[in-house]
Amino acid sequence: MRRSIFAVLALLSLSALVACGGETAPELPPCDLDATNLDSIHGSWISMTGGGGGADVPDKFARAKFYSEDGKQKATYTAGRLAPGMPQTNKYEYIYTGLDPRGDAIYSKNMFPGKSRQRINRLKKDNRSLAVKFEGRMYVKVDKVNCVLVVSDMYVTYVRGEEKMDSNPTGTRTYLKLGPKEPPLSWVHCDEPRQVAPFATEAVNWEKDKTLDPKTGIFAGEPVWLHYATKLYEGKDAKEKWTKDGVFAEEGATYDYELWVGDNPAGAKTAVEPGEDGRLDWKVEHTFDKSYAEGVYVEMHRYKTKDGKRELIHNACTVLWPEPKRTEEEKNQAEKDAPKK
Repeated sequence: MRRSIFAVLALLSLSALVACGGETAPELPPCDLDATNLDSIHGSWISMTGGGGGADVPDKFARAKFYSEDGKQKATYTAGRLAPGMPQTNKYEYIYTGLDPRGDAIYSKNMFPGKSRQRINRLKKDNRSLAVKFEGRMYVKVDKVNCVLVVSDMYVTYVRGEEKMDSNPTGTRTYLKLGPKEPPLSWVHCDEPRQVAPFATEAVNWEKDKTLDPKTGIFAGEPVWLHYATKLYEGKDAKEKWTKDGVFAEEGATYDYELWVGDNPAGAKTAVEPGEDGRLDWKVEHTFDKSYAEGVYVEMHRYKTKDGKRELIHNACTVLWPEPKRTEEEKNQAEKDAPKK
């Protein structure tokens, strides 16, 4: 079993009492975590970080999950916020490579995918900068006493051919398992940044209509239309590319999307029907329930199902900054000022 956050804190307090000459600690319940089969423990693991008040608090921007795929043990990991003050993460796929001499699980990610071994070896010899990351490496330790994970987020580089290792900003943290009553978190990497655009209306003329300002044009409690912004292609194969991107429907396929706001699901899976010309209009009306001073991460996971197999097309994302709710007077004044802009 895994301990809850409250149980972990209680155990830590009890350990301190024992260390100071207090009573003998009671026998702990068994812990079923094992560094060799973390993929069998399903669910999300959230890091703990200093909250500024002396106690650690959960930080969802650094999280991990472990699973098996294609006969390999894998981990999906987010290395913290994409940038300081931004409510956004990247998702990285790591592969289990074995145990280190201490018994910690090692998960690795090649930071130069697609490059030949000869090219990478040349880069290792020529590189002179510690900032060049050749490999992401996670060391996962099982804390059997508290039944939690301790993850060290590292990277490997080479200077004049010599291997060197350093810590990424997240460093070493304790990770607790997300409870079953907590909303699920997004694990889909955004491969279409800024391809979700906010508008005031459902019908949009992309050549004439302007998007709402992401920092001043969206308000809590007021609906906004989020539209998928199609990539621009030219040439004879443009429609083929658009079909691959899910802009035009493929014969025999059905389409749907999931909207995620702040890393959590914002509604159920929603079908998208093609128009008479076969074009798919990806859009959703959404109302933000509160304002976000640091912005909120919005994702549109777009899927295609064909021959019974549902596959991700792309994940379009953006960051929006909904402002506090407006009074009726403020709304009326904004409508009067609109023609002046």
